[in-house]
Amino acid sequence: VYVAQLGIRNPRPSHVVQRLRRGKSPAREPPFEVVRPKLVPPRRVPGVDAANRRWLTRQLLGHVRDPSGTVLWIRFPTPEIIPLAVRNPWRAVVYEAVDDHAAGPGMTDRLRELFAQAEERLLARTDVVFAWSEPIRAALAVRHPNVHLATAAVDLDELEPVASVAGQERTAVFTGEMGFRFDEQLAAAVAGKLPDWTFLLAGPASPEAEEALGGHRNVVLTGRYDHHELPRLLARGRRHGP
Repeated sequence: VYVAQLGIRNPRPSHVVQRLRRGKSPAREPPFEVVRPKLVPPRRVPGVDAANRRWLTRQLLGHVRDPSGTVLWIRFPTPEIIPLAVRNPWRAVVYEAVDDHAAGPGMTDRLRELFAQAEERLLARTDVVFAWSEPIRAALAVRHPNVHLATAAVDLDELEPVASVAGQERTAVFTGEMGFRFDEQLAAAVAGKLPDWTFLLAGPASPEAEEALGGHRNVVLTGRYDHHELPRLLARGRRHGP
């Protein structure tokens, strides 16, 4: 069970627009259950905050048969999810620190303070921490006794054939999620400046990315792709010449 879209900020009108657009555009479904729980804004009001924490716990525990036989794996310490982590007898709690979230886009001083408090409570309950970079690992190692460097995994044997492929077309390839960290306006400007290039963008795209890039004839948006397709996609970007 994968819990999606559970950040730290209140929803904005643009989020409603995104949800409506997402409902109209078909997407390849992942091979696991995806849960998108709801929270009531404004999230920081004391009464609403307490209700959200109880409601979120009920929503998520409804997908768990037995907490004692379940690993709770958290990638972002959303404050409302901390009671779920600390008050249930999970088989193990894992914190996967994929980024320096406190320095991320849209983090105000107040949100940064809330994040730090939630992370501290989570670390007190966590059995093991995986960090995606050495600076993140070093920062967390002084706060938790069981921190491991675990960068994003790549099967080099699968990708090795890509080095021997030489395509004739001028193709630039991007693989990954085109979400809030992806600069769709910059990508669209580059595609407009290089009309003789093909830009193959593989991965789930936000409505903003689809709108900014969908009108360019030299941009291909593949949507979600299977892992075994990655070598073929990257091979499209191998070429000779400038």
